[in-house]
Amino acid sequence: MSSAVHGYFHTTPGALKDLHKTLRSLKSPKAEWISLRHVKEVTQYRVVRDGRPESNSTSEDQGVMVEVLVDGHFAYSATNNPTLESIQLAFNNAVMLAERSKDYSLYTFTIKERPKAQGEYRSPRRLELDEASAGEINDLF
Repeated sequence: MSSAVHGYFHTTPGALKDLHKTLRSLKSPKAEWISLRHVKEVTQYRVVRDGRPESNSTSEDQGVMVEVLVDGHFAYSATNNPTLESIQLAFNNAVMLAERSKDYSLYTFTIKERPKAQGEYRSPRRLELDEASAGEINDLF
C-alpha cells in the first residue's frame, strides 16, 4: 500500500503530527493509496451599524476528508469529528464506496494520478485576528 498525506490547511503542529499518526494506523489490504486532508476554518463576524459595534462572534469548523484508491477507483468520505475512530469510519466508508462504484467504471486510475503534495494555506490579511483585540478589529470598520 502506498500512502500520501496532502492538503494541510491551517493546521496546528500537533494536528499535523496526529494526522500522520492516523494515516499510519488506517489499515485496509484493498486500499492502494490513502489521502487525508484536514481543514480548519476560524471565522470572526463583526456587525457595525452607524459606526458602532453591535456584535462580535467567532465560529470554528474543521473536518478530515479521506480519499482512497481501491482497484483503480477513487472514492471519498469525510468527517467533522477529527478523532481516530471517526476518521477510521470515514476511511471504511470510502473503501466501500470505491468497491461498489467499480461496476460503473469509465476509467481505471493508478497512484500516478495523485502525486505526493503537502502544503498549508492562510488567506492574506492586514491584521492577524487572533492577535488583535475586538476593539482593534472594530476600529478597522
